[in-house]
Amino acid sequence: RALPSAGLFRSGGTPPFLLDALLLDAASQVVGYWTAEFLERDFVVFPIGLDRLEIFAAPLAPPATARCRTRCDVRSDGTIRADLEIAGPDGRLLARLSGWEVKRIRLPERIYAFRLAPRDVLLSDPLPAPDPADDGVRCCRLEIDDRLLVADGGIWREGLAHLALAREEREAWRALSGSEARRGEWLVGRLAAKDAVRLFLKARHGLAVYPADVVIQSEGPGRPVAAGPWVETIGQAPALSLSHSNGLAVAIAGQGRARGGVGIDVERLRRTAPGFEDLAFTAGERDLLHALAQGDRDEWTLRLWCAKEAAAKALGSGLRGDPRRFEARAIDAGRGTVHLDVAGVTAGDLPGLAGSTLTAWTGRDGDVIVATAL
Repeated sequence: RALPSAGLFRSGGTPPFLLDALLLDAASQVVGYWTAEFLERDFVVFPIGLDRLEIFAAPLAPPATARCRTRCDVRSDGTIRADLEIAGPDGRLLARLSGWEVKRIRLPERIYAFRLAPRDVLLSDPLPAPDPADDGVRCCRLEIDDRLLVADGGIWREGLAHLALAREEREAWRALSGSEARRGEWLVGRLAAKDAVRLFLKARHGLAVYPADVVIQSEGPGRPVAAGPWVETIGQAPALSLSHSNGLAVAIAGQGRARGGVGIDVERLRRTAPGFEDLAFTAGERDLLHALAQGDRDEWTLRLWCAKEAAAKALGSGLRGDPRRFEARAIDAGRGTVHLDVAGVTAGDLPGLAGSTLTAWTGRDGDVIVATAL
């Protein structure tokens, strides 16, 4: 159907087009529908070339309709070439596109579904709640292949960003500097945080919101804060924490205090560098690690580190470069819990919590260590 050109440009008016770009784009979509119907995989396509465009008549006046006929050929190199003809309501040929070439994209199923229904689809996988007795907390994990984020000129990364980010977040996205990997990590972290908040809103308040309705802001020393018009409906935004490592992001959202209330941290399972334990842990904490079976030491070294990070985030203070701000007093390897004392500088910052104990829950998901604290 021919559409009006009014509103296509900010300057207004109804520009006279020599080519009806909207109708030509609609015709090209027929190739996309053909691939979706006849191909079992890699049916998301993106145009990469055109041999010849022939125009035989002036653009149709809205609301006239046209018909597009297409013949598609799946080639051995994975591309598809098509010839298209657009005919007007009287059958007269309006335009012909010869050698229209599209690239097939292996888009993950969940990202494909998210593009179609971003309010109803989560990109992340839910993680078990840290405390089964606390129904007010939601956690999630998101990992997107770096190769997809940089493929095809980064268009899929840009598409995710512009679909999921609010206006002010898009401005921050455009202003980001640094490597492509850093931009990807920033985006994956924001997407995971939005999913954790959306899980919380759905479970606790029955609200289904779009990712762009959840605005992730920074407060204090990099502490994320969730905002959006839905806050007026529920009265207070949930506390939020996120962490990312090498293309992987985790997030937690739940009822909390104004300064914090929830914390999460993630690390890839690996052997730590020599001397790490001496820098990161107190003598008492190193004794706790040495008491564990030798085969568990590498894993629990990271579990303990993540537990301290998660606890610091839950208090809203952070480690501030001093891992001794929290000291583990006990490790329950069977339950995966770490009990930490609020000590040293932290007790001075938060005198109301001096002498108290925090519990961090740790777990392993494949090659990933996750710790959460409430």
